[in-house]
Amino acid sequence: MFAGIVSYSLIPIESDPDVAIPIIFVMIPHEGISPEDSERLLTRPMELELRTLEGVKDINSYSAEGSATLIIEFDSSFDQDQAVSDVREAVDTAKAKIPSTAEEPIVKEVSASDFPIITISVGGKGIADRARYRIARQIKDEIEGISEVLEARLEGNREEMLEAVIDPAQLEAFGISNDELLSAFASNNRLIAAGSVDTGRGSFSVKVPSVIESAEDVLSIPITATSFGVITLEDVVTLRRTFKDAEGFTRTNGSPAVVIEVTKRPGTSIVKVVDEIKFRVDSMRKGLPANVEINYIADMTPDTVEQISTLEGNISTAMFLVLTVVVATIGIRSGLLVAFGIPFSFMFAFIFVNLLGFTYNFMVMFGMLLGLGMLIDGAIVVVELADRRMKAGESPRAAYIYSTRRMFLPVLASTGTTLAAFLPLMFWPGVTGQFMKYLPVTVFAVLIGAVGLYARILGFSTKRPLLVIGVTLLTMFGVVQLYSVAGNGSQFFVDVEPSFTGVNVSARGNYSSEELRDIVTDVEKRVLAVGDIESIYTRTGQGGLSFGSGGTTPDRIGSMFIQMSDRRERVLNGHELEQEYEKAVQGVPGVRAEMRPQQMGPPVGKEIQIQLSGPDLGALAQQARSLSAYLKSMDGLVAVDDTAPVPGIEWQVRVDRAKAAMSGADVSSVGAAIQLITNGILVGKYRPDDAEDEVDIRVRYPEEYRGVSHLDQLRVSTPGGQVPISSFVEREAKPKVSTIFRQNGDRVMYVRANPAPGVLANDKVDEIRGWLSTQKVDPSVKVIFRGANEEQKAVVQFIGVAFTLSLILMGILLVTQFNSFYQALLVLSAVVMSTVGVLLGLVITGYAFSAIMTGIGIVALAGIIVNNNIVLIDTFNYLRRENPGWDMRRVIITTGCQRLRPVFLTTFTTGFGLLPMAAGISIDLIGREVEVGGPVASYWVQLASAIVSGLSFATLLTLIVTPSLLMAPQATRQLLREVQGKMLSFKTHNDQKSALSSGVKRS
Repeated sequence: MFAGIVSYSLIPIESDPDVAIPIIFVMIPHEGISPEDSERLLTRPMELELRTLEGVKDINSYSAEGSATLIIEFDSSFDQDQAVSDVREAVDTAKAKIPSTAEEPIVKEVSASDFPIITISVGGKGIADRARYRIARQIKDEIEGISEVLEARLEGNREEMLEAVIDPAQLEAFGISNDELLSAFASNNRLIAAGSVDTGRGSFSVKVPSVIESAEDVLSIPITATSFGVITLEDVVTLRRTFKDAEGFTRTNGSPAVVIEVTKRPGTSIVKVVDEIKFRVDSMRKGLPANVEINYIADMTPDTVEQISTLEGNISTAMFLVLTVVVATIGIRSGLLVAFGIPFSFMFAFIFVNLLGFTYNFMVMFGMLLGLGMLIDGAIVVVELADRRMKAGESPRAAYIYSTRRMFLPVLASTGTTLAAFLPLMFWPGVTGQFMKYLPVTVFAVLIGAVGLYARILGFSTKRPLLVIGVTLLTMFGVVQLYSVAGNGSQFFVDVEPSFTGVNVSARGNYSSEELRDIVTDVEKRVLAVGDIESIYTRTGQGGLSFGSGGTTPDRIGSMFIQMSDRRERVLNGHELEQEYEKAVQGVPGVRAEMRPQQMGPPVGKEIQIQLSGPDLGALAQQARSLSAYLKSMDGLVAVDDTAPVPGIEWQVRVDRAKAAMSGADVSSVGAAIQLITNGILVGKYRPDDAEDEVDIRVRYPEEYRGVSHLDQLRVSTPGGQVPISSFVEREAKPKVSTIFRQNGDRVMYVRANPAPGVLANDKVDEIRGWLSTQKVDPSVKVIFRGANEEQKAVVQFIGVAFTLSLILMGILLVTQFNSFYQALLVLSAVVMSTVGVLLGLVITGYAFSAIMTGIGIVALAGIIVNNNIVLIDTFNYLRRENPGWDMRRVIITTGCQRLRPVFLTTFTTGFGLLPMAAGISIDLIGREVEVGGPVASYWVQLASAIVSGLSFATLLTLIVTPSLLMAPQATRQLLREVQGKMLSFKTHNDQKSALSSGVKRS
């Protein structure tokens, strides 16, 4: 107990289980590269090397303007450290095959810890951008000094640069070409190690310092020299330290801000980390200007603490209910003895949870709740038998010694079968398996640590056992048929009332970053007008990867993360509030805004994802748009989008190489000239004293010279002088390719959607399949259904295998215990009954079949329900052996009457402890709160209701059908004897009749 208490205090608190996601990102930046060139020059060479790695399941790639991103997904044998090492090695090998102008590839592993636990915003009226970035950087550095913090990411900040703005008039006056200007930068910003000189009296190093260290160094660089003097950069450029052009903006609570997204290290306590972050930030706040506003956005700790404390309160409630029933049935003294099993088992479990390195998350907590009723089953069986013998006059010592010896093997067998049911679940592969494994492991750790009427019922069932068995089979068959007609379908996970939600904003067109900001801000204002918002965090930017959602959406221009206000202080529940937000963001001209609901359980992105693959981008785009249009026309689907190329144009500058060569120009000189009117040419970097990172030095024309119309006015330097590029260049507007997606070497596009509230994804997938079967799909396009549908199939398949293995393991244990195949099968018959009971419960409650939660409930029931039959059959064998003079019916009826109370108690304690949650009610005894629905109850309602309904149905049948099955062999033999006797009598009668007939004929 003491070791358990210490272990409990050391276990880190966390909301979700920390899952090692078998995915690694590789990003290759290359400034200015087009999506087509990115695919050809960056993506494909990298894919060739990555495909050779062992354990790779899928390789997804996204070739976009300016970069290529590859996402490598590994199979269930994923070892994160080894996978990262292998990917880095493959990337290093592939670097020789990609252009040298590409930047260093970035390799990054993905985990559940990458999601921010808290976001800190720095804003305020009258604060200059530079001051805001500086304060945010200081806070970031302070937070990263906390050992438990993994990373503090800055968002909304713009990179600094030293901009050299050309004065075109001065260049022309001095006769300086662009090439001469750029060459001056390149040749005067170098680190030259000139070596050392040995004079015989000492050795001296020689250094030629020419690295740019300040803005003054840049201005003093000479461009050309004449007899009249030297022309330096100061004569033709204006230097200013500024920021790169904004590509995105961030806002918090409706105002511009810079934010710091903080992630924690795996296995650390979220509460401890956030408390330390707030302490340090609040300490820094005292030294900042009064108009600086620092806010905490999307703080995960209140929900985490509430979820854990509420579940602890529900466990206390369940414990109280269980002990009330036990004490009321077998008395205070025996009830308290049973009660000792609960804290002992919990503390024992905490020791193992701590040793395994698990965090104290809601999956571990529910494992405790699930094991609560099960862990005292053995104690109830032992104490109940001792209590009955003490009432018959035995001393407590003798009664408990007898009871312990008598029930040792049955309790051991029942515990072993329960563990056998959960054992296969511990080897659940993939992300879903890592997410759910905490439940069976915790239960595994926990488990290690009316009679007269019933007698008359048994009298009837043992007198007519075959009739009872026949009626039972018909009942079970009827329930299965009823479920096939009245069932409410299936779903991957559960639908939980959200406390967070999000909005994705999409628009199509060649918008500037400021225009995108204004569009998203308009949508943000509509959301804020609805109210009931604790905080809102808005990001603006084109595209962007979205893990688990089938890639990126090319037309996404912004997103919002909304933390709802306390559900106890608002009128609408989370789902209703989401619908209000969705209504508010509709109808913005030229904009598609859709809700991004909080995703519970393993990450799968949108529930419906249809992948189209093939070599022809045109055919893929046409099929994607056609399918997307159909999904938008369907009832019951929301947030429909696709990854087909969005409408837009790009300017292609075609160089006539022959004409350019005649003028003494080439493609590189044209490209350099064009860069001067776009983002500027990167000519070097320097590190000023007041900056931590290197600052780019870029040369570009003034703002009034930048634009498409100035392309024709550009000139390049040739041996014959300055030549306008319009003499050998053609400018043409072409449809823009936004992003090219690839999976395992094939080009792919996605069409995605979510089911509307109350609609099941599976039903819509079947409807889409039916529509596709009537359409003429291009033969080069392959259609695959992904997303939750794909994950659901994998889960159902694994749970089916786990269920079969559980039955085999339990069968081996039971045959060993009873030395009888028939009795082992008889015990396992309760598993079939419990499964049918789950289906009946789904029909009555109207819940959908959750592949994960209901599936786990069925497997858990397999281990729980067999305990009753084990106790019954063990007692039957004991009475039959000890009373050889008794007939079979007497043995069976006596068995049932003796074991009715422990069977009732073990069933009732397990079911009664879960009953409130099965009804969707959270009863927190510690927090003194009763809540109908709510996040905790709605999360576990399907698992709890599956166990309660299956347990109730199977126990009711077990108490009647098991005695009938025990009686069935004798009843069958008796029936066969009766049939045989009747057949013999009939044959004798026919023989006599035949003999009489023969005698008459002879006469």
